[in-house]
Amino acid sequence: MAKNNLIDIELIKQYVDITEEELMMRLVKDAVGLQKEAERNKRRKETEDRLADPDFRKYVLMFWCDYKYMSQYFTDDEIVAAAARYMSKSSLSTEIAVPGARPEGEPIGYCTAIYKSQGYSEFTEYKGSWARKVRKPATFYIIANSYQCESGDVSKYLLMRRLPYLKDCFKIDVYKDFSFNDWIYIGFPEETKDGKVIAHSLYTPISALMGKDAQAIIDCHLKYWHDYGFGKYDAREKEFIERDDVQAFLKKVAE
Repeated sequence: MAKNNLIDIELIKQYVDITEEELMMRLVKDAVGLQKEAERNKRRKETEDRLADPDFRKYVLMFWCDYKYMSQYFTDDEIVAAAARYMSKSSLSTEIAVPGARPEGEPIGYCTAIYKSQGYSEFTEYKGSWARKVRKPATFYIIANSYQCESGDVSKYLLMRRLPYLKDCFKIDVYKDFSFNDWIYIGFPEETKDGKVIAHSLYTPISALMGKDAQAIIDCHLKYWHDYGFGKYDAREKEFIERDDVQAFLKKVAE
């Protein structure tokens, strides 16, 4: 792959319709802009290819870790379209080998899976203090990838499309897996003693955003910090909630 510093020439040639002469001229005038154009086109092509894949929709609905929660608020079409922007089938799923030749219709039992094939795989056998590798008949399945690092990007995209006022926020952090709680973190700029600007996060349940319940956000945030610090941070966080920019955000939530 040919690169000039951070400029990927091969990427540009593949995803920007441009002659060699035009390429050289634009590299001189606007190399960074050309790189960004290529990256946008690459992402667009990847999204189109995923949506054209007849299996992609099934993979999203079966394996996306936050599908069960987010499907309360978004249609399957919305979820699949958002997932296609950030996740491939390989980021949604992984392949495992289960010992033994199992019939196609037999489920694994402990997780949702798609039967793939039968064959052979290497397994570890243990006996006492020793272990050895053995090759045995196996059945291969597709199951959910436990990492799914891009899951938060999918949820963030869905929320920002539904709630446009989120685009005005200083910072938004959205992570994967809402099985424990459904919080996202809305950051408000705050200057430290040494002059650095950091984000002071408002702990925000998605359910409160979707229900336009500003008070639920306040209650969640204050309770978290009260429990975390045994009351140590109560005054600080109440003062934070009363800030003009936080109050303006909460007003938008309730509208």
